[in-house]
Amino acid sequence: MPGAGKSTVANYLRKNSFYVLSMGDIIKEKALELNLDLNDKNLGSLMISLREEKNGNGIDAKLMLEKIM
Repeated sequence: MPGAGKSTVANYLRKNSFYVLSMGDIIKEKALELNLDLNDKNLGSLMISLREEKNGNGIDAKLMLEKIM
């Protein structure tokens, strides 16, 4: 949801010593593990393939939970 203020809030929290995770960062980490260039085409394709392989649109949230647990 572009323009909703997510980055503004995240930056504020970082500046105030909070640990911030973003779902986009999780996908970028997966792309780097696969030695993919971090570009829109690769990240979009990776997200689609993760959804197909791991069954569902919530895979990014599931990966986020694995990261914080």
